[in-house]
Order: sequence, then C-alpha cells, then structure tokens
Amino acid sequence: MKLSIVIPAHNEELRLPSVLEAYARLFADNMGDDAELLVVVNGSSDNTFCEAEKIAACHSNIRVIDESRQIGKGGAVILGVKQAVGDWIGFVDADGATSPDEFHRLFSVAQNADGVIASRWKAGADVTIPQRALRLLSSRLFNGLTRGLLGLKYKDTQCGAKIFKAEAWKAILPEIGTTRFAFDVDLLFHLKRFKYDVLEEPTVSKDVEGSKVSFISSSFDMFCAVLRMRLVHSPFLFLVRLYDRIFSKIVEYLRRDELFCHAMVLFMASLVVHVCNIGYQMIVSRALSKSEYALLATFLSLFAIVIRPLGTLATAIVHYTSLLVKEGRPGAVKRLVIKWGMLTGIPALMLSMICIIFAKHIAGFFNLERVAPVV
Repeated sequence: MKLSIVIPAHNEELRLPSVLEAYARLFADNMGDDAELLVVVNGSSDNTFCEAEKIAACHSNIRVIDESRQIGKGGAVILGVKQAVGDWIGFVDADGATSPDEFHRLFSVAQNADGVIASRWKAGADVTIPQRALRLLSSRLFNGLTRGLLGLKYKDTQCGAKIFKAEAWKAILPEIGTTRFAFDVDLLFHLKRFKYDVLEEPTVSKDVEGSKVSFISSSFDMFCAVLRMRLVHSPFLFLVRLYDRIFSKIVEYLRRDELFCHAMVLFMASLVVHVCNIGYQMIVSRALSKSEYALLATFLSLFAIVIRPLGTLATAIVHYTSLLVKEGRPGAVKRLVIKWGMLTGIPALMLSMICIIFAKHIAGFFNLERVAPVV
C-alpha cells in the first residue's frame, strides 16, 4: 500500500462525516486499494465513533480506531501511525480545512523528498478565511520561538496536513515527547535532527470556525513544550529530569486547586513585571539626566494611577460576571460593568488631570541627588 492517512477526531460528530466521505471517495477514485484512511476517535463524549463507523461501513478503505482515553491530537496520530501499513503515512485534521484534492496534491509533491508539510504562510498559499488578529499574532510569535529555540526554518509548523515516509516515522516515533498542541513542532524537530528532507509546500486552506482549543491554555502549553524540547537537547537536560522526578508531582497535586493555580499565575506575573521594571529603570537611569528621569517617573506614576484601578475593575468584573451567569442573571452583567466603570473611571480621570497639571511639582519629589533604580 502506498499511502495511509490518519485522521484524529475528538468530539467531531458534526464535521467529520462530510470530511471523511469526501476523502474516502477521492482516494478510492484516484488510488484504489493503494490508499487507506485511519480515523482515530479519542476520548469523545459525543457520537463521533458511531458517525465514523457509518461512513466506514460504506467504504472498504476506512478503518476506525476507538480510543476511550483523551490522548490529544499527537497521541491519536501516533496511535494511527503505529497501525498504518502504507509506504507513506500522513495526517490531516478532521475539520476539513485541507480538502481531499489538496492533500492528494501534497502527496505528489512529497515524492521529491522524505516528506512534505502544508503551509498557510509560504508565498503562493491561499487561505480562504483569514485568522483573527490575536490568533494571527500568537501564530507568528510562536513561529519565531520555534525558529529561535529549535532552528526550524518553516514558516508554518501548525497546519494540520503533513505526509512523511514510513521509515521516517519509524525512526522518530521513539523520540517524540509531547502529544498535545506542540506535537507538530516536536515531530519536525526530530525529523530535522535525523536529517530527513522535508519540503514546505504552500497550500489551499480554509480557517474553520468551531475550534475547541483554549487560546490561553494552548499558548502556554506550546511555549512550555518548546522550551522543554530545547532543554532536553542541551547541557541543561538535568533541569528537565529534576522537574520530572520531583517538581512535576508537586505541580500535578497543586493543579487540582484552581484558586491556587490562579494565585500562582498572578504571583509569577508580578515577579516578571518587577524584574522588567528594575531592568528598565537601570537603563533609563543611565540614559537620562536627573530632571528627565524625575519627569519620566511622574508619567510612570500617572500610568500606574490609571492602570491599577482598571486592573482591579477587570478582576472584579470577571469574578462577579461568573457569579451572575451561574445565577441565571446574564442581563445584570452590563449594568455591573457600567456602574463599576463609573466608580473607578471618574476617579482615575480626575487623578490623571491632577498629575498632568502638577507634573513639575510632583517631579520634584523624584529629583533625587542620585538617580538609581527603585525596587
């Protein structure tokens, strides 16, 4: 058999049937018995498995694997790869972002190397629905992170359509250490380490609505996974081993306490802010005169006066919004936001005006004999 296509599916009862039907028909028409589809249903709480079985009953080139545990996209792909029999093994997302025709074209391109990955960012790509601004920004930041820390030169590591030779899969599977959101990066990193030639091909894709991935949690997980990969393959491997043996158990225990997790996030964020603040002050204290530094400190104080009440307001609104929604009173949220906005916004505006009017007088308090960072 020439090609095996793994389709990981978690709670995809609505999107999977049409996608699977389209893939089954196209590859049956173009490759006959030389192509197979392996649908790996993992940890689904809906009817994804039943829907996949219905389609598989009508097509001999489909196999359905049911995994009761939620093992993530990477875990599902690995499970499918281990059961695949093709000379080439690829995977594609169940959302239909990559069409069957496009995946078949990618397979043709792959014949010129050891594998190919679809790219939404390489020149010539056609993305039907552009991504939202925040996700777009995070995508580029993450790509820069993978380039800087791992030396990957690809413009798009996260597009869900990839094909590699079976021998390449066999070589790198024992090395893969993450099965969650950074699985694709882990995969490409080890292909690079083993010196496999992987092409990046501009693709035709559509950004599909209905993502089940939390933007904040996935971003944090991906950052940690990439950092771990870099440490594992560096002189600092001992830090990873120390974490695995000791601190991971502590973290796993503490993660059960949601309030503690939030408190730790805020604590770490405050530490980062203070370190950055001290570094910034060290730079400007050397670059500015005493009077200039004093004036700058005044405006930084103004910034703090405006921002801190707003930060408190945001925290309180999040807390009480959650309570109101749980009580079945979502309509009260708008009134709450307006009321609290008035209570904090007006004083902040008045204090800002005072700081602007008396800027020189306030600056006098900061015009010290020696300019130095203040902790």
